[in-house]
Amino acid sequence: MKTVKKMITWLILPLMLLACEKGEPLLSIKWPQLVSTKRSVGSVFMLILNDGSGEDILVGCGLKGYPGVVCELHDIQGGRMKKVQKMVIRSNSELELKPGSKHLMLFGLPDDLPEKVTIVLQFQRSGEIEITAGVKRL
Repeated sequence: MKTVKKMITWLILPLMLLACEKGEPLLSIKWPQLVSTKRSVGSVFMLILNDGSGEDILVGCGLKGYPGVVCELHDIQGGRMKKVQKMVIRSNSELELKPGSKHLMLFGLPDDLPEKVTIVLQFQRSGEIEITAGVKRL
């Protein structure tokens, strides 16, 4: 009987420890910037920090007040830009969205964007987070 209890303890203990490590994410956003072109296309760059003990996943985005604008997650894979379904932000780490790497793409931007816009980021665990981004026109 003691052997069975020990086996169960050794099987369950690692699972319990793993569950304890999966705490809540604690996200903050730094330096959001929307770079737009004259072709109604733009890229969004920023630094997403996760100071929490649990990971989160960026699963979507949008531009508040502009329902016709399409926002997609993109990454460079094999030297080519590709749409991706998610971006993982591990616990106690950061995700940098930057040129030539992971970033957001906006399609259908109007020509008369203001100097600042509100971008809505959709996370699997943290829900929607609204951020204000400066607009740089090329």
